[in-house]
Amino acid sequence: MALRRADADGEYVVASVIEDAWEADSPGTASVDDSKFWKSDRQVIKIVNPQALVTTLRGTQENLAWPDVREPLVFSAVMYAEFPVEVSTYLHHAHQPFTSVEPNTQTLSAGVWTAIYSHENTFGHEGTFTADATITILVDTSPNYSIYMSAPCLTLSRPENFDQMWLNGRAMLPDVIHDVDAESTNPTRPVAKFFHSLSADMSKVVDTYLYMQNNSVDEIGHSNAAIPGSPYYGLRRGELFDVEVMPPEYLDYAAMLIGTRLLPNIFVDGEEIYDTDEFDFRRWQASTRSYGHRAGSQGAIRAAVKTVLTGSKGVILTPVLNGNPFLIGIKTLLSETPSTLIAGQESPEVLAAAEPARPAGFVFSHESVEVIPFTLDDSEFGVFDQGMLG
Repeated sequence: MALRRADADGEYVVASVIEDAWEADSPGTASVDDSKFWKSDRQVIKIVNPQALVTTLRGTQENLAWPDVREPLVFSAVMYAEFPVEVSTYLHHAHQPFTSVEPNTQTLSAGVWTAIYSHENTFGHEGTFTADATITILVDTSPNYSIYMSAPCLTLSRPENFDQMWLNGRAMLPDVIHDVDAESTNPTRPVAKFFHSLSADMSKVVDTYLYMQNNSVDEIGHSNAAIPGSPYYGLRRGELFDVEVMPPEYLDYAAMLIGTRLLPNIFVDGEEIYDTDEFDFRRWQASTRSYGHRAGSQGAIRAAVKTVLTGSKGVILTPVLNGNPFLIGIKTLLSETPSTLIAGQESPEVLAAAEPARPAGFVFSHESVEVIPFTLDDSEFGVFDQGMLG
């Protein structure tokens, strides 16, 4: 029934197969349309009726095997129309008329995609091992106006009990969403069902994107779970949202949220300055946001400079250097700074690392020093009873 479902070899179902899966009773027509989404491989069914009638859209039968045949099932999809349209959705036995079950009737909102659902239906019992289900949708149509359907899915009616993405992902949603969802009666649990309909065929993606231990959130003390280093801390971290544990191939997507593109490395005279086997430079960028939202701040500049230093990684920043309001001075310890042999030298690596964090319109000046003295107005070194570093 899905309009975009991969087969066992991972290939998408071709349009001719999709078109064969749905048909409209005459004089209505149902055809594949690939122009409603920005990607042409995301197919929709286009429903047109030359007469002002109720159009009956029928899906092919779906063979249900054990144990799904014994579970309450629900059909969901999204539909689009330019005007309010009444839709009645029936999930029923393929060998029985659709009128044998009660429909779920909804009105599509004009100009937006609206989720539609059937009522739940169970097709077997303890002794049933297979059954055939099908979908019938009655759509009020106006002459020659098009109505579109996409993302059809026959799935378990209680996804909060079965779907891994829902089980794990709901921990990252506000609790009120789950509570309100549980109170809905027509249909029951609309958010959970729609969430499940989007993820039902994504088990491999789910396993990769959102790994969490099989511990109930209620069993983990919230105070302990929030403390880094706590034995429970890792149990609350999901690969979808946590930069520190997400797979490296997803870091570029996380970087979009901090308004930057991740640099593969920093180059000085054509040479990479980071050994990425030792330092995960791309993950550092996504985690600290020093080249993203924080760029231009003292914290971002310090963090960037420290990536090329060793030892204590001491950094002193001096705004308005030598009275120039657009010149920022950077001082680092000679013993910790690359490419410097004597005090007063500047390090190309320090300036190159700091450059993506530079505030617009300002210029950096760098100097290596033998000691960093006590500085009262510096956020890192303005601490009483602290001696010189060096």
